Amino acid sequence: MIDKILTTHPILGDITFNDLINDLEIMLDDTKQFEDIVYKMFEDSMDKEDLTTLFNFSVINRLEWIIFVLKSQL
Repeated sequence: MIDKILTTHPILGDITFNDLINDLEIMLDDTKQFEDIVYKMFEDSMDKEDLTTLFNFSVINRLEWIIFVLKSQL
């Protein structure tokens, strides 16, 4: 299933489940790093409640869930 071709892109060629999972994991890592940077920037100027509210709209949990579901299908 890991090498199952999802689609074929005219330039990139075959796109597999593994390719999709790898790209999502890269996006997840980038998003986590970005959130850490933003959190550190606002940590001194905002109170904890405001920061929590700001980060409630994070996509990290959703990306982790998608990756989990895809990996469970392999």
